[in-house]
Amino acid sequence: MIPEPSPPPTSSRRGLGKAILLLFGVFLLGNLTGIGGSIVVILKRFQENVRHPELITGPTSRFLHRTESQLTQELHLTPAEQLQVRAELQKTRDQIIDIRLRRSEEMRQLTRETIDRIAANLPPEKQAGLRKHAQKQFAPWGLLEKNSD
Repeated sequence: MIPEPSPPPTSSRRGLGKAILLLFGVFLLGNLTGIGGSIVVILKRFQENVRHPELITGPTSRFLHRTESQLTQELHLTPAEQLQVRAELQKTRDQIIDIRLRRSEEMRQLTRETIDRIAANLPPEKQAGLRKHAQKQFAPWGLLEKNSD
C-alpha cells in the first residue's frame, strides 16, 4: 500500500498569504503616496500661478522657448533673424503676462464682490464669520489680501 501524501503545512500557506497581502499593501501605499504627492505639487503650482500671474512659468514659457529653438533649427535662422524672432516672442510673452494680470485682477474683484453680496444677505453676527471663512479659503490663492476684512 502506497502512503497518501500529506497535505502541506498550513503555516506555509498562511505565510504565503501574508507575503502577498504585504506586497499588495506596499504597492497600494506607494501608488497612493505618488498620486497624493502629485496632487499636492500640482495644487501648489496652480496656487502660485494664480497668486503671482506676472511670473510666466510652466507650459507657456516652455512653449515660447521651444518655438524659438525649433524655428532656429528648422529655418536655419541667422543670428540677426534669431534676434528678431526672440523680440517678437518677447512681445507675445509680455502680452500674455498682461492678459494674466488683468484676469487675476478681475478674479480678485469678482471674489470681493461675491463676498459682499453674500454678506449683504446675512445678519451682522454672521458676516464676520463669512469674512473669516473667505479669508481662510481665498487668501492662499491670492484672491483676497491677507489683511482684508
